[in-house]
Amino acid sequence: MSNGFGSQLAYFSEQQCGRQWRTFLSALAEELAEQMSDDEIQSFMYVLGRRMGASVEPGEAETLEDMEQAANAIWSDWNWGLVRFKDVQTSLEIVHDCAPFRVAFGESGVTWSGALLEGIYSRWFEAFGAGDDLVLRQIEIEEGEIDSYRFRLAHRSMFG
Repeated sequence: MSNGFGSQLAYFSEQQCGRQWRTFLSALAEELAEQMSDDEIQSFMYVLGRRMGASVEPGEAETLEDMEQAANAIWSDWNWGLVRFKDVQTSLEIVHDCAPFRVAFGESGVTWSGALLEGIYSRWFEAFGAGDDLVLRQIEIEEGEIDSYRFRLAHRSMFG
């Protein structure tokens, strides 16, 4: 017998994107896919994310925990899920759960919408003082009832 937990997650994921935006965002995603390659869409989303990150910076933070709390305050306000930062010795792992992209852009948008978050986080870590030698890259998407976008902030030599 199922406890219904999976269907509850699906329900809450659906609520992350306001109904008034779904038709517009779905049409936008379809048009982008018709007019651009996936690489071009990712580049566009990355630049858009940097612009969004510059317009709403999380403010000053002295610790990694402060940075995570500041970012989550913005995500909560936007209904864009939540993030966890994890120090893994040579890099920082960033895991963003429950972003509304699948509902907003449809199945095909899941693959390129992470670039939006990559741009936002890149801009925010620059604001937090990350130097030019540190680079943030998306490393994985775990798709499921909720999608998890994984990023890594590390020295540029770690990415080849």
